[in-house]
Amino acid sequence: MTFDASTFVVHDVEWFPVVRVQSEAIRPGYAVQWVAEMNALIARGEPFAVIYVGAQSDEAHEDRKRRGIWLKQHADALARICKVLVTVEADDVLREVARVSGRGVTRASGIPHRAVANWSDALDIVSCRVEVN
Repeated sequence: MTFDASTFVVHDVEWFPVVRVQSEAIRPGYAVQWVAEMNALIARGEPFAVIYVGAQSDEAHEDRKRRGIWLKQHADALARICKVLVTVEADDVLREVARVSGRGVTRASGIPHRAVANWSDALDIVSCRVEVN
C-alpha cells in the first residue's frame, strides 16, 4: 500500500521509511491529523523509523489524551512496524532529558528510543533498523 505524502502534515514521509515529525505542526488540535497519519503508516505495512528534531513543545491535554488512547489501542501493531524512535537534540542537557523520557516510551511501547546530537547519528541508527534507500 502506498500513500500520498502531500496529505501528511505532522509527519514528513518524503524519505519513507524515515519519518520525520514536523515540530511546527504540533499545535492544539493536531492529534486528529496525527491519528490519521499513524493509521496510514500502519496500513502501509512496511517497517519505518520516526525521527524527532529538537525538543518537543508542550502538548495540549486533549491532544495528549487522544494520542494516548490511540497508542494503547494500536500498541501491538505499532511495535511490530515502527522499529525505532530517535530524537535529535544538539543541546547536551535537552538531549539527556529526551534520553530519560525515551526510556518511559520504550517501556510503554516496546519501541527502542535513542537520543543523539545530530542528524547523521540519527540516520546511522535508523539504517540499522530499517532499509534506507
